[in-house]
Amino acid sequence: MADLEQPQVIPAEAKTEVNWQALAQLQLKLAAVLDFEALLQELLREAIANTGAKSAAVLFLETLSAGSPPILRPFAITGYTTSSIQPLRETVGFGVNDADDPALAAWKNRKLYIADEATPALKPLIEALQWKKWAGASAYVGDQLTAAVLVELDTPLSPTQQDWLSTFSAGAGIALRNSRLHSQAVSGLNARMNELAILQRIDLELSEQIEPDHVYEMTLDWAMRYTGSQAGTIATFDEATNALRFVSELGYEGAVETRAMMRNASRGGIARRVANSGRSDNIPDVASDPDYMPVAAQIRSHLSVPVNKEDRVIAVISVESRKLNHYTDDHMTFLERLAARAGNAMDNARLFAETTSEREKLSRIVSNIGDVVIVFDENNNVLLMNQSAIPVLRLYADGKYEGKPAEEVLSDTTLLDVYNKSRPYHQPIIEEVVMPNGRAYNAQLSWHANIGRILVLQDITSLKETDQLKNELISTVSHDLKQPLTVMNGYLELLQMTQPLEGRPLEYVRSAQRSIGNMRGLIDDLLNLAKIESGIQLNVKALEVKPLLQRCVDDIRGAADAKMITLNFSVTPDDLCLSGDLTSINQVFSNLIGNAVKYTPPEGKVSIKAEKSGEAVLVTINDTGLGISPEDQARIFDRFYRVRRPETENIEGTGLGLAIVKRLVEIHRGQIGVESRLGEGSKFFVRLPLGTMESSSLEAEAAP
Repeated sequence: MADLEQPQVIPAEAKTEVNWQALAQLQLKLAAVLDFEALLQELLREAIANTGAKSAAVLFLETLSAGSPPILRPFAITGYTTSSIQPLRETVGFGVNDADDPALAAWKNRKLYIADEATPALKPLIEALQWKKWAGASAYVGDQLTAAVLVELDTPLSPTQQDWLSTFSAGAGIALRNSRLHSQAVSGLNARMNELAILQRIDLELSEQIEPDHVYEMTLDWAMRYTGSQAGTIATFDEATNALRFVSELGYEGAVETRAMMRNASRGGIARRVANSGRSDNIPDVASDPDYMPVAAQIRSHLSVPVNKEDRVIAVISVESRKLNHYTDDHMTFLERLAARAGNAMDNARLFAETTSEREKLSRIVSNIGDVVIVFDENNNVLLMNQSAIPVLRLYADGKYEGKPAEEVLSDTTLLDVYNKSRPYHQPIIEEVVMPNGRAYNAQLSWHANIGRILVLQDITSLKETDQLKNELISTVSHDLKQPLTVMNGYLELLQMTQPLEGRPLEYVRSAQRSIGNMRGLIDDLLNLAKIESGIQLNVKALEVKPLLQRCVDDIRGAADAKMITLNFSVTPDDLCLSGDLTSINQVFSNLIGNAVKYTPPEGKVSIKAEKSGEAVLVTINDTGLGISPEDQARIFDRFYRVRRPETENIEGTGLGLAIVKRLVEIHRGQIGVESRLGEGSKFFVRLPLGTMESSSLEAEAAP
């Protein structure tokens, strides 16, 4: 046996009386231990039991990060717990490539090393353990030294014990490596499951929040808790202005204004850099980063990740620690996953805040409008109602009507019939109604995608009263004017018969005749409108739509050809019929098609389409003309109203045609409306009952 007073290297291959069968069974037993900490404790116990040592230690090779050299560190020592050994593990590790160290040199040759003093590489550990005499053997996996087993000696090791320790250590290396890999896999799986559980909880909590401040605070709280940070911020980012706005912060002391000034002075620091690059940034030592803002004392490391929405950065999450090199790749991965979830929540919260603000503005504007305004959602429930609607609908001033169905709010009024007529269709409806307060209103009901229906009521009572007086006057004057015009026209014709005219005199006469014709047309329209509004007899029968529209198109084709306007129509199905008075319906479509041609520039297009729509016939007249502004659309069916624009100054008209058309459609229990945008043309639509009725008479109601 070697003299322990001098370090000796003893060949591990020396033949001894080791019970190889028992040792093989022990190694099989150890190989089955997959828990790394349990295996370490088992190795300590077996080493002491089979060598008679006072205590033992197991060293294991560890690589802290990619590119750094592997370090042999103490992972288990007799009398030390997992937590109490941690300081030693962090301070007394050593590399395995020191060829000048006798212990390492022996281990590289896979030989046992026995000594009564510490070698240079092991000195910190041996002195910390206060061992006087010790022995150690290495363990290899392939060509890599991966572990070593050390024992503290009271008495010299026998050759058998020496041989046992060398063989035991060699087998321990493979068991440690496998157990370590298994424990890391289990630990990684547990960490991943824990992370998934946390992320699932975060998803749930974020989905329940819509207020921006709550979303920011919750996101930052989770970021700091998971990463063990002492401070953190969230800053929103405006890509258009390249501006950061810090919206949430935790862990900082002192005045908020001071930190804001520092951040402005540094233009956002690392957070701005991350926002501009769109990539996460882990700063192990903030002292080495020129963009770092020292807004808090004792901060040593920093981690920032971008929050993306689609392909743009909308915010940056930043966390900070008082420890050097605190943040790991796992921390960064978690924050990036958190940011992915927070991105949707933050953007939704921003949109909610903007929508709420815009709705409040709209509500204040609508509340101050004198007209009645009611907005219904796509489910026919009230979204918005201004104060003007309360007295008109005879509702309670302190009632809450948002969310109420249209049937409840509009009950006991003629508006409910108007609303129900519009429900199967998306075309706007304009009708005159008399409300329970006895006043007359112009009701405009229009459909808007993703909103619903908007109802606007304009009080026209005074206009109706004035209009009635005007109608009576016009009706009287029209009859009185018609005879003088007939006389004047007769004398002009007589003049041409008795005195042949040429050149300029003939032009004068024809100009006078045209003016008389225009005046007679105006008077005829006035008398026609007065007749309609006082009540006319209709001969209602089933009318075939295709030949009806064909006649109207043929009548207008000459004017269309003169302007090189493409004029076409389609009817589906071919035998489609509507129920109406032939003369009145012909007047309706002749007027609408004529207007379309009149207001469409040369080489434009006018399309007429008729189709079945529920229990009605829907006829639409589309043109590529000048278009009608929203202001003009509101009055386009009023008597004497004409669109006054430079483009229409030379277009003749009385302003009565559409008023007559609207009244004729209404007495057929139909609907008429218009959709238009300036410069994009117009679409007039008429909805009339299907032609399933027997030929009958129907007396029109007098105008209100």
